[in-house]
Amino acid sequence: MEMIVSTLAFTAIFCIIIEAILSFSIFLTISQFKKIARQAEGIVSEVNFRRSKGKPLPISELNFIKEATPNWIPSSFKNNISVILKDRIMAYLVEEGLSSRDRTNEITSRTFKDEWFLNYSYLDLQRIKKFIRNLYMPLSALSTVFVFVGGLSKLGIGPNHINFEDISKNLFIISFTMKTAALTFGIGIVGLIFSYAINFFTDQRKVIENLSEAIFQLKASRLNIRMD
Repeated sequence: MEMIVSTLAFTAIFCIIIEAILSFSIFLTISQFKKIARQAEGIVSEVNFRRSKGKPLPISELNFIKEATPNWIPSSFKNNISVILKDRIMAYLVEEGLSSRDRTNEITSRTFKDEWFLNYSYLDLQRIKKFIRNLYMPLSALSTVFVFVGGLSKLGIGPNHINFEDISKNLFIISFTMKTAALTFGIGIVGLIFSYAINFFTDQRKVIENLSEAIFQLKASRLNIRMD
């Protein structure tokens, strides 16, 4: 019985760790996209300011896109998604035609379908996280049930167990069972809360909107781009 409870509890903890690793990878990559959007907005603001003052426009470089990955990120979490994004943005900026939000939205949406971490895309990682999220409550509920079953099986109940020593033992078993059941159930609750909280900060919709708009403005601003 104790082995089953321990296995279920550690499985829930293992799921939390796995989800934390996947969420960390998603969070880092999304942070890169946010940084790229901010820097693109800065370039557009500078170009528009110079144009309004009649000043010559600077030569803009897009190296900031592929350099958006911080140096402190462990190598196992790094990917080449920013390099792919830079190539797509560069190809779009040199295309003939006006800036199109449908086109820029398509560019950013494609990026979320590329491989990010361990040959998985953002959509794949989100599906894995959702599967893990659905395991927390069943695992914690099963652990709690087994804890109560184990606790009840050790209780001494009957006319031969009414002395002080047996009553004290039963009270200890009941108290220990309640605490252990609360702990195993709490692991699942913590995992579920953690999962929903992380999912809120790694949602793609707002990032796609901001990055798509930044690319749209880059195209619309008619930059002087250094080709490299």
